[in-house]
Amino acid sequence: MQFHPLVANLLVTASPELTGVPTIKYWDIESGKNVATITGIKDTVFSFAHNFDGSLLAVTSKDGFVRVIDPLQNKILSEGPSHEGSRGSRVIWLGNTGRIATIGFDK
Repeated sequence: MQFHPLVANLLVTASPELTGVPTIKYWDIESGKNVATITGIKDTVFSFAHNFDGSLLAVTSKDGFVRVIDPLQNKILSEGPSHEGSRGSRVIWLGNTGRIATIGFDK
């Protein structure tokens, strides 16, 4: 869980749904309403981070992939292999370079 880097009072959470499908949700903390839901992630979310201007979301998950998502369109823009282990991994954006870095464990 973390606050959006640029939008006031917007909380972002990641959790599995009752159906077993992981989601990332955007919450307006003033109204308590869910304002957006990101789907298409295939396994437990380990980490997520917004880019420098808050327009993209990078996500690492238990399935061993890192994904870059456009949260406004709920669209996966790119994905690729990350750390294969079942232990947690983390992702960060490297300032305003458009690049990401991940850290984690392999098998």
